[in-house]
Amino acid sequence: MNGNFHKLFLTAAVALLIIPSCRQLNEEGLDIGSISPNLYHVEKFSISQPEENDYFSPGETITIKWLTFSTIAKADIFLYRKSQSQFAIILNKKNTGSYLWHIPQNIRPSLHYSIKVVNSSNYKEFDFSGSFSILN
Repeated sequence: MNGNFHKLFLTAAVALLIIPSCRQLNEEGLDIGSISPNLYHVEKFSISQPEENDYFSPGETITIKWLTFSTIAKADIFLYRKSQSQFAIILNKKNTGSYLWHIPQNIRPSLHYSIKVVNSSNYKEFDFSGSFSILN
């Protein structure tokens, strides 16, 4: 019985160390959810900009950059905040691997933005950028 207790204790300790780091918390330390993996996601994109932990300001123009791992004619670009789609930045953009985005002046400040680039003709082909911030 003592051996089972130690196995249970070790399993619980590992879970306490790993699980909290897999969740996104707001400023008060409350779980606000996370971007859940899509089982049908096909990785055909890799976003290189914006990078994880970048900081931007409203009104700034930034470059969104990605690589494509197959022939994709057009891409859609979406802004996400705390795993929720906010709006489409551009739809049916010719796939050139980059887009200059002018951040709206009235955007809500947050530490939890990300970009999603999607194949316009197959929404199973996409990638998310790392989390970045837009602050005044």
